[in-house]
Amino acid sequence: MIEARDIVRGVSGVWRLAHFDPQGMKFVDRTMDGFWKSFFSAVIVLPGYVALMALGRNSWPAEIAAAPLWRVVTIEGIAYVISWVAFPLAMIVIADLLDRREHYIGFIVAANWSAVVQIAVFLPAAAIYAAVGNSFALLLYILVWSGLFVYAWFIARTAMDINNLAATGIVGLSFVLDVLIEGIIGLMIASS
Repeated sequence: MIEARDIVRGVSGVWRLAHFDPQGMKFVDRTMDGFWKSFFSAVIVLPGYVALMALGRNSWPAEIAAAPLWRVVTIEGIAYVISWVAFPLAMIVIADLLDRREHYIGFIVAANWSAVVQIAVFLPAAAIYAAVGNSFALLLYILVWSGLFVYAWFIARTAMDINNLAATGIVGLSFVLDVLIEGIIGLMIASS
């Protein structure tokens, strides 16, 4: 069972990593217990994810916007769970290819808890962009998104103990999986 101290410890570690402090990994529970507990971050992030969906609703394609709300919620809910499982599964193969299996658990724990920091930073930028929509808001949105990419890269490089190119590839893989999942759910929602 997860306790408040597990959450505080996990978020504290990734907060330090957000400041490019590799010592943040000392706060990451790299045990199997810590691995499973880190998936609780999906529960913490969920309200922010729902808020992001609501903010982006005005820019949805007409076919998706016309879909019944129950369909959107059901498919998005399934996709949310899949997105939390797909990357860790893909990383098993990547960790083996990079000969870094011993770093896998720590990386996934750090990546999971970092989602809490990411949503806390990204949601306000997305809200400003949705509310204002001018070029300054777009620039802020792009800068925050870029900063989060660098943050994820630093976590991959530090937690997996790999070079810059491999870390970039891991972040790219995460991005491609997210885009692929979003594309598939968009098609599922739009189809009648």
